[in-house]
Amino acid sequence: MIYLIYGSDTEMARTKERALVDSLVVKKPDASVGRYNADTFQLGLLDELIGGQGLFVARLIVELDRLFINEEFQEFILENLERLAASENIFIILEEKLLKPELKKFEKHAKKIQEYELKKDESGGWGKKGGTSPFALADALGRRDKKQLWALYIQQKENGSVAEELHGSLFWQIKSILLAGQAGSAEAAGLKPFVYGKAKQFAGNFSAGEIKTLSKNMVSIYHDAHRGMGDLDLLLEKLILEL
Repeated sequence: MIYLIYGSDTEMARTKERALVDSLVVKKPDASVGRYNADTFQLGLLDELIGGQGLFVARLIVELDRLFINEEFQEFILENLERLAASENIFIILEEKLLKPELKKFEKHAKKIQEYELKKDESGGWGKKGGTSPFALADALGRRDKKQLWALYIQQKENGSVAEELHGSLFWQIKSILLAGQAGSAEAAGLKPFVYGKAKQFAGNFSAGEIKTLSKNMVSIYHDAHRGMGDLDLLLEKLILEL
């Protein structure tokens, strides 16, 4: 069984994910809960997680937290969605932005999908944090406007955005640029036409090698921060200043 929770409002998505886990634990007090992120998950675990079940009730509640930051994990999970859906165990998958082809695969197998996107409020701010759109930050990176990117990064932090949320917005933009640069159409890239058009334009600001290196560096600093080898906020600031 699969529950998918995703969206740019990472604070709300994570809150709903925790609430879902808590409600499932109440319903299934004998269940064990396991939480895995890109640093603690291993491909070999999946068979064990799928098959480890009780006789009458789900024995495992498995939280998969932003595994798609790792491309190998992303591909592996998408290839095994049918097996996850058929398992008696419950898999709660928490991600940020998903591309259209990825979402379509989940739609075939997930019991429930919940999306939480930041939207403009009546005062013109974005979500509960206010201030500029998180997409403005991603667009500044796409334009390779380091000065504006730095200013928006500081503003987003002052508005309460956390490092993981900002990392997610930037990483999504980098992935979009990579895909658009390699594809001749929005459909081939798996992107919405508007997103594809912008990403295709942004791809002209980077060489193929530069955007690939930037993607690898974003993955590296995420892992380094989760392994205690640095502060994600400081690592992001360093990456921005070196853009």
